[in-house]
Amino acid sequence: MREYYPIYLPEEDTNEIVYIFDSEIHGEYYIKFMPAKHRFTDGCDVCSMVYEVMFTPFAPKDSKKGEDPRIRQTVFFAIRFFMEKFLCPILYVCDTMDARHECRSKLFEKWFLMVDQNLYEHKSQRIESFGQLMIVGIIGEKSDPYLDTYLNELYTYTDSIE
Repeated sequence: MREYYPIYLPEEDTNEIVYIFDSEIHGEYYIKFMPAKHRFTDGCDVCSMVYEVMFTPFAPKDSKKGEDPRIRQTVFFAIRFFMEKFLCPILYVCDTMDARHECRSKLFEKWFLMVDQNLYEHKSQRIESFGQLMIVGIIGEKSDPYLDTYLNELYTYTDSIE
């Protein structure tokens, strides 16, 4: 048995790319990648290369059936696949709307430990935006000279709390 579920791309759009997979326990999930330019200041030209990743269940099955570790592995596989295919940095935002932002942030830290540390770099920061705490992170190639710029441009859009 595979560590992850097969993913499929129902259609590719220039504004977003959505991969879908079906968990045996928890139903259908989608993993969406879209340009993250709305997260940055207007003057950040290099920020147009960054894509934001989001994932969520689409049609959840019974959530009382327990944890499905293949979901985490599938999301990780899709993120790595996307980064390798499109050669772009990934931005993730863990908000506090459901009080699980720390858990999601730790997942990204774990996933990052599974990639080649010589090729990729991971940076994250706690920020406050419009009165809401968020953990925002960037995963990109170490050779990308703009990794710090991406985070700095987020700070000018929001107020840093650390």
